[in-house]
Amino acid sequence: MAIFLAAGIFLLVVGLLRRSEAQPVADGARTTGTVVAVRTYAGHRSDSYRAEVRYVTGAGRVEQILGPSVSSRPAVGTSVPISYDRADPGRAHELIGDGDAWFAIPAGIVFVVIAAGLGVRVVQRRREATSGDRALRPGDGLSRYG
Repeated sequence: MAIFLAAGIFLLVVGLLRRSEAQPVADGARTTGTVVAVRTYAGHRSDSYRAEVRYVTGAGRVEQILGPSVSSRPAVGTSVPISYDRADPGRAHELIGDGDAWFAIPAGIVFVVIAAGLGVRVVQRRREATSGDRALRPGDGLSRYG
C-alpha cells in the first residue's frame, strides 16, 4: 500500500512540475527563441531530450535556457515560443507542450486510488480480526454451538 501511495504522490508531483514548466510565466513577456543545442539523456527504454534555447529579451539582452524534458528530439535551429520574467529575464519557460505530464498526472491519480483502496481493505481486515462478534464463514473450522 505504501509503495502505491509513494509512487502516486511522486508521479503527481513530477507531472504537475512538468506541466508548470510549459505554462507562461505570470505577467511575463513573450518572444521567440531558437534551439541552439540539444542534450540527450539515455534512458533504460528510451532517450529523453532537453533543448538549449537562446532568445533575446525586449531590452535586447541575450538569454539562454534549458527547456523541459521531451521524448522526441528537437531540431537545432527550430524556433520555439518563450515566456520570460521581465524583472528576471533568465527565468523563462519554453512553451512547447507539457512533456510527460499527460501521462504522469493520471498515472499518479490511479496509484493514489489503488493505495486508498488497499488502505480501506487493510482497515476492514483489522476490524474483523479484532472484533469478538465476527460472523463465522463456511470453512472456518469452528462450530457456533461448540
